[in-house]
Amino acid sequence: MNSSDGATESGAGTGSGNDFPGLINKERYWSHHSQRLFHSVLNLIWLAVSLALIFILVACSSEEPNGTPPRKEPSRVIEDPTAEPDAASRVAAPQGRHSTIDGVFAPGEWDEALEIDLPNGQLLLMHAGSYLYLGIRSEKLGLGSICIIRDEQIAVLHSSAALGTATYEKAGDSWRKSRDFIWTNRAISNDQQALDERQQHLEREKWLASNGLMGNYDEMEYQIAMPDDQIRLAVTYLLSPEYTSTDFWPATVAAGCRDFEPLQSDAPETVEFAPESWMTVIASQE
Repeated sequence: MNSSDGATESGAGTGSGNDFPGLINKERYWSHHSQRLFHSVLNLIWLAVSLALIFILVACSSEEPNGTPPRKEPSRVIEDPTAEPDAASRVAAPQGRHSTIDGVFAPGEWDEALEIDLPNGQLLLMHAGSYLYLGIRSEKLGLGSICIIRDEQIAVLHSSAALGTATYEKAGDSWRKSRDFIWTNRAISNDQQALDERQQHLEREKWLASNGLMGNYDEMEYQIAMPDDQIRLAVTYLLSPEYTSTDFWPATVAAGCRDFEPLQSDAPETVEFAPESWMTVIASQE
């Protein structure tokens, strides 16, 4: 009996001794598993935080997305309130009719022209065909000089007792003469020889004007070729009798064209033209 009881107690003790290491091993297993799970969760949290930071950095980046054009710097015209906008240096000449270049504003001949006031008269602008027609009506007899820029060359179209063209090409900060005046078209009559000479001048020089002795003393007419329906120019009209004052257009025209006074036979060797201060005349379709 005692023997059985002892055996039973001994067996019970043995059983208890075999289960204790197993429990320890299980606890160690779950402890190790919990640590691995904790580290995994911690890694996931760091990964989520890293992705969030990357997303924020990309969203706040100043670089433009692929395919998006780079930002353009603001125009200096907008930044500088003293600068004139380009629109201020352009004017539209209305559709008119072919004028007869004889120094007489015939009735109805200039009715469609744009009229611009000058200090001592009016400037008239219109176009027909491929030509700009430019008229000057003045209270005084004067000498006309139209400065135009074409193919990187400046030409001075002068009308006084005769017609002449001087040309200039860019040379550093100024413009150097490449062609001096050759005076033609002195005739004031309308005989065939004079008409032929005027037509030849128009075809050769791409412009024509009435000389200062033709027609009415207070009216001068120009016909100027207008490639691509536009031309950049400045107008000066030197007033008699002293020829010391000048009507000019536009009001922004700088020295050079404004002060050009070819009262002698030779034009100046160099001139400081400023074509950026001139006006671009556009052929309007209206």
